[in-house]
Amino acid sequence: SFNFQASEGRVYYESYANGNSFQQVTVNTDGSLSLGDRIDYGPAYGNLLGVTGDHALIAIGGAGAVAHYQFTDGAGSLVQLVGSTGYPSRFRVGDGAIYLPLGYYGLLTFPL
Repeated sequence: SFNFQASEGRVYYESYANGNSFQQVTVNTDGSLSLGDRIDYGPAYGNLLGVTGDHALIAIGGAGAVAHYQFTDGAGSLVQLVGSTGYPSRFRVGDGAIYLPLGYYGLLTFPL
């Protein structure tokens, strides 16, 4: 695992062993950990762009697509998959949405 990100008592991390994937880990009030679903995204390269609460965005295949996942009690589900002509440079959370600027290629918006 190379990329760890935390938000609101949850840690998300990428893993490249046995295929490319990422997973949510919840830090419980007693300090114990609960593992969420492992989300496999196949042989394509991925990059965990950012997290907020139960939401995670991951770039799939370099600049080819961005996947929006939401976790409920550790179970991850794909909310939206969007093609991207540019590579997201920042992860910003605003009024009810996540914003990913793409430089000259525009802006991707993901509702929360």
